[in-house]
Amino acid sequence: MLAGPRVAPFAGLELSRSHLEALFLIAHRDNVTPGLLASSMRITAGAVTQLLAKLREAGLVVATPTPTDSRSITLALTGSGQQELTVFEARAVEQSLPHFEPLTAAELDMLSGLLRRVTRRS
Repeated sequence: MLAGPRVAPFAGLELSRSHLEALFLIAHRDNVTPGLLASSMRITAGAVTQLLAKLREAGLVVATPTPTDSRSITLALTGSGQQELTVFEARAVEQSLPHFEPLTAAELDMLSGLLRRVTRRS
């Protein structure tokens, strides 16, 4: 039995994996710029521009000029973007937890370390 009605995240907006990755990077890193997104996601500046256009249009992301260089912008989640992402992340964790129940604390620590190692990008 389902715990409650299924609600589409991000107000039903269809987001690609790239959109979600951009949202997570913006949410969990400081001073994110379009250039940082491009290098972290290993995509072109043009692709970042397209991703950001949809996220900004949806009201999930805002861009502000950096104080030290007016030619550069810093990206941040809007209030609604942060709220939507928080709900999305909580649901993802809730759905994933049963898969990790068989693991011991030591195994979870090992898995966490391995995941950090393979997801590190230069």
